[in-house]
Amino acid sequence: TLYNNALFKWEVNSEEQQLKRIKNNPLATYRPIAIPVIINNNDSFKQEGFKLAYKIDVFVHLPMSHELVYIDAASGEIVDRVEQICSIDKVGIAHTRYSGIKFIHCDSINADSFVLYDSTRGKGIHTIDARVISVTDSFRNFSDSDNVWNNVNFYQDEVATDVHWGTEMTFDYYKDTFGRWSYSGDSAIILSRVHVGDKFNNAFWDGVSANYGDGDRVKMQPLTSLDIVSHELTHGITQYTAGLRYENESGALNESFSDIFGKTIQHIHDTDNFSWYIADQIVIGSKTPFRSMSNPVELDAPKYYYGIKYYTGQGDNGGVHINSGVQNHWFYLLVNGGIGKREDNKYYKVEAIGFDKAAKVAYANLSSYLTSFSDYYDASYLSLDAAATLFGENSFEWKQVQSAWYAVGFFEELSVDQQSSFQNNWTVMPNPGNLQITLFNPDNDQINECKIVDITGKTVLTANVGPGEPIDVNALENGIYFIRIGNVVLKWVKA
Repeated sequence: TLYNNALFKWEVNSEEQQLKRIKNNPLATYRPIAIPVIINNNDSFKQEGFKLAYKIDVFVHLPMSHELVYIDAASGEIVDRVEQICSIDKVGIAHTRYSGIKFIHCDSINADSFVLYDSTRGKGIHTIDARVISVTDSFRNFSDSDNVWNNVNFYQDEVATDVHWGTEMTFDYYKDTFGRWSYSGDSAIILSRVHVGDKFNNAFWDGVSANYGDGDRVKMQPLTSLDIVSHELTHGITQYTAGLRYENESGALNESFSDIFGKTIQHIHDTDNFSWYIADQIVIGSKTPFRSMSNPVELDAPKYYYGIKYYTGQGDNGGVHINSGVQNHWFYLLVNGGIGKREDNKYYKVEAIGFDKAAKVAYANLSSYLTSFSDYYDASYLSLDAAATLFGENSFEWKQVQSAWYAVGFFEELSVDQQSSFQNNWTVMPNPGNLQITLFNPDNDQINECKIVDITGKTVLTANVGPGEPIDVNALENGIYFIRIGNVVLKWVKA
């Protein structure tokens, strides 16, 4: 656990071969050798301050590091770690492909040699070249001789600075706005790999690093615009916060949060290129962007829960990219406001609260309320808890959060105010269910009126039931329902 997910230099054949050439020694290796030493790690020169330890040179290929590690010979505990790489941070000028001329932080490894490594933010931001030249390739640093990065060439190396600058801006946004240092919250090094794959029309977060394809130059250019970079890094933040499982509704929320913060960060740091389309800068000619947050239906995604374009199949991990449109549109309305008709022809009105407040509600929901299996109903109700914490219950902002969810298909007949009266005494079983369901409450032995409401707010079944009596639900269509018993509301799924 000392070096989680690290790739060591002795594991990379090209590094080992290069060291043998440099040392002119066929036996040279980066493999660590424990050397016994006497150390004093408490700034005391008294006899009891000295101890026997083993010194180990640890060379890490990715993320780049060279440490001296000292291990207590008696206890086996690590008593000291000393980084040996000397970083000299310099501000460079980047001619980015998508965002114009920007300032970036680089590492000066020589008077005429600079690499895309920023040591000023957390434990570092490292942007590397993943283009495969030979079978022994692992990675190469992007380098420049004068720290003015205008590296336009056939391989499109200029987009490396889009990634490097975009990563810096994403880091700054989360740190300055939410006090979050890097995706992990503890300043973890951010590794970005550029030129991934061959004509690869994708970008992705793999749990350890952000990876960017070059596009096929027919449909797409390199996928390195700011909204994409921030989108991918936000997947890392989701991994370390709610941990939203990447399938079905939880996966759609996962994708949506990345879209939300991708566009929020672009709005702040690249206003001139901002739009409500996802990835509109990288598509070529008449090709369409990935998604629209202002009108998801335009690009075959839903803006209404279980409405037009809502996907219920198994593809796309259960519609994670497609069904993200629901929360995306919620956020768009929350930022901008809007008046219109829902897909059931009922009117809605949302008053704008702006990017800053809307993003704070979204981040609080992601980081403090949602969990790995959360679905859209969790997101809607818990965002109200987040808004109440931030701005006060029944505040203007809280009401707009509610109104925006109403606009995309939530909070129908069931008043949001009733959420505070939800109790755990009542249980519906089985859930999901199919033919019959039973309501249980150990503290209630009365006959109770039960009302089942579908997601449009329509009452589809009313029954008077006693404790443990079954309710026939065979005639109901598959979907999500709410069961009201007095002032208590239970969520139930027929499947």
